Amino acid sequence: MRVDRDTTSSRPGWLSGRIAWARAEHGRVVDRVDEARERYPAVRFVLTAADHDRVAGGALLAGALAFRLFLWLLPACLVVVGFLGFFRPDEADRAAANIGFGGPTAATIHTATAQAHEARWILLATGLVALFSASLSLARTMWVATTLAWQLPIVKLPRPPRAAATVVGLLVSGLGLVLVANWVRSIDNAVGLVATVLLVAVYSVLGWVILRPLPRPAGVADRDLVPGAILIGVGVEVMHLVTVLYLGKRLESASQLYGALGGAATMMLWTYLLARVLIGATTVNRAWVASRGRSDATVTRAR
Repeated sequence: MRVDRDTTSSRPGWLSGRIAWARAEHGRVVDRVDEARERYPAVRFVLTAADHDRVAGGALLAGALAFRLFLWLLPACLVVVGFLGFFRPDEADRAAANIGFGGPTAATIHTATAQAHEARWILLATGLVALFSASLSLARTMWVATTLAWQLPIVKLPRPPRAAATVVGLLVSGLGLVLVANWVRSIDNAVGLVATVLLVAVYSVLGWVILRPLPRPAGVADRDLVPGAILIGVGVEVMHLVTVLYLGKRLESASQLYGALGGAATMMLWTYLLARVLIGATTVNRAWVASRGRSDATVTRAR
């Protein structure tokens, strides 16, 4: 058997050359990024926000928040099923069709309405108790995650019952906006486009309402929360469009192929993306404050 010694001996040299080229290219990219950071304020702002997110562990915080969001959906669905027990199946079918639900979702609503009539009061009472507990846990998680994103000392959540009620009100309002948008979009494409633009503004206002009572350094004013609120508005609307145009079909196919496990995995992905947007809003606000030259002093005073 003949061995090509030249080819065999040239492999280590070829690999070393590719490694050296990759390191050189990495160095050039780093230099270009550093140059762009110094020259362009927008690039500096984005990179600063990414640095804050990395230092604060934004991915881990979003994972914890996404888990609480997913747990909140379970008692919320139980409350919805309890309310559906007060309606006839044909009324629930018409309401689901008007909203824009179809396929497995409409079938699930029909089945839940038919089966929940007998135990509607038990389902409703159990769901409300579980919903309060899940909302309180979600409020505490959001409080701690925002505190860690700002790198502030952790303090106790004030007024837990009020915080739980606020969580329910905000999430129900957001879900209500989604249903209204689906109904408006089903009327006409032009009307749906206008509604999409308006929803960005509405979600931004809702995001500002979410961020305002959360922890922040003492020198951070309400107007400094606007960049994060805009990120929430744009991010939630993008998620809404992706859900309507793509993820809804994937959810139906996942439910058909993999059963409840596929639907749960899809919902976990959705909740993680939403949690990523919420945590990213705080890191964007922190970068905004840093760009105005007030972050060091405010964080130091807070500590």
